[in-house]
Amino acid sequence: MLVAFGAAANHCGFYVMSGTVLQGFRDEIAEYKTSKGASALVKKIVRARIAENRASLAQRPSRAASLKRLSNNISATEAIKASS
Repeated sequence: MLVAFGAAANHCGFYVMSGTVLQGFRDEIAEYKTSKGASALVKKIVRARIAENRASLAQRPSRAASLKRLSNNISATEAIKASS
């Protein structure tokens, strides 16, 4: 999940879902409580979360690679059983 929004009777909230990204915007966030300019900041934060998610995904092994490793492990296990 990149970000979340919440609405209540007297306010609405924007939840970044990442303390790391939020720290990078600390100075800019201080300028906003309620304002029209906050939407530009929201766009910047969402873009930063997208970048953070992409970086995280890039570090993970691909699904195809994971399935290949699993298949190799199963084949090796079957070979060991067959040779015993």
